Amino acid sequence: MLLAISTCVAAAPPAPAFISSTAPLTSHEINVSRVYLALSGRAPELSGLDFWAANTPERASIEEIYNTIEPFVAAVSMAPANEPNFSFVKYLYAYLLGKSYEDDPAGIQYWACLLADDGSQQIDGTFFCAQGYGGLSRGGVVSNFLAAAGAAAAADPNSHRTFVNRMLAIEYAGRIQKARGRGFSVPDGATLVRRIMSSDESFSQAMQSLDRLTRDRRLASPARRFDGELTAASLYSEARPAALDARVKIHKHLVWYNSNRDMLLAQAFLPPDFVSGSNFQAVISVHGGGWRNGLVEHMEGFNTALALQGFVVLSPMYRLTSWGHTGVYPSPTQQADIADFAALVKADPSVFKVSADRVRLFGHSAGGHLVALLGTTSNYGCVASVAAPLDLLNDFNSGPANTSLDYYVAPTARASVSPSSQSATASSTNFLVHFGSADRLVPPSQAATFQAAFGSSRVQTMAHNESHMFSAQAAKAVASATATFFQGSSCL
Repeated sequence: MLLAISTCVAAAPPAPAFISSTAPLTSHEINVSRVYLALSGRAPELSGLDFWAANTPERASIEEIYNTIEPFVAAVSMAPANEPNFSFVKYLYAYLLGKSYEDDPAGIQYWACLLADDGSQQIDGTFFCAQGYGGLSRGGVVSNFLAAAGAAAAADPNSHRTFVNRMLAIEYAGRIQKARGRGFSVPDGATLVRRIMSSDESFSQAMQSLDRLTRDRRLASPARRFDGELTAASLYSEARPAALDARVKIHKHLVWYNSNRDMLLAQAFLPPDFVSGSNFQAVISVHGGGWRNGLVEHMEGFNTALALQGFVVLSPMYRLTSWGHTGVYPSPTQQADIADFAALVKADPSVFKVSADRVRLFGHSAGGHLVALLGTTSNYGCVASVAAPLDLLNDFNSGPANTSLDYYVAPTARASVSPSSQSATASSTNFLVHFGSADRLVPPSQAATFQAAFGSSRVQTMAHNESHMFSAQAAKAVASATATFFQGSSCL
């Protein structure tokens, strides 16, 4: 848990040779880069770094820089600016430390309480802040968080190497872009820094990607492939025990390229018998976030529970509408990325020890929508969704869900990406639809509408006494029922 406040940092890995000829960033540019990462989850692209360095005072503090940039980020509803306090801190942990809520719930609760308006604020429905907490602005929390992470890294550099490596990476990203006058895409900037974990090898791999991306990103990699020499043995050796159950191993920084040659991140959850087993079913697990935000880390509860059921679970990032596609977005970018990832897994199943004909899709919220849409338009055998918008023409006439939907697809094109509006004869996929009976964001009627469109022989529905964000206990129930579904005769 990050509590200490200091400006010290641990020793850094050696600079790659291609950095040596570049001029260091100013301290102001470094602070802008750190705020950019905290707010957007990525190393700043060249245009963003130059713009915000020029439009914030040269001697501004981290808090002042944050307060200048956040309104712009909030205006386009990019996470974490528009998230509640508790979720806001989850994003900071993922972006800056490479950690999920499951890795450090007490730490996330501590920082969320510093944002509480009073000492009695309820956090995530279950946790109450102690008296005396609260009152810090978000900019103040980011400033203190960065300082505390640096202090923790100085005191225990092995445990906090991820933070050190990521801070150095965003500095090098700025330096090499400025020296070469060549930036990289938003997905590349997000993946470049998010792929870096505690090992210096992960840092070295990221720097190799930075070199390639800023020379000629279109030649950085062939389309649709995994980065590096990935094997089942290396996958397992680089995985670490899951926080929720050490029998499951997580590889947190797989890197893959979509058909557009964008660099993206994925996580792999390996079942307890991965070493001795073979021919596993693969589950591609897709996070939500209103098509605009969200993290692969948000699926850790579902993914760990599914891995304990014997599946190899793979959770990919995909391009988000908050990455520049706003207002009238008719392109099927998100679903194309998920289809690319599924095809990639099927093309080389030996890496994950899975059967190419047993790759299933699973998703929560907007991720559930994406996998359901793919299942209605192509044959994926079986698809399971949780709290998924399945009828985009109804029940989204106001509120945050409608706002997110408008950024995802132009209103006139909603029918084209609404699962309930697809032809029932376009595929033979079978579906399991989990929904929360107390869900106020995605009405339970969505499940019934979808079942009516495709028939009860192809669509099973299952009600849970949950709101939109399913509890940890509900995630286990979802995983158990989904395992029964995927292993049933209709899916084999």
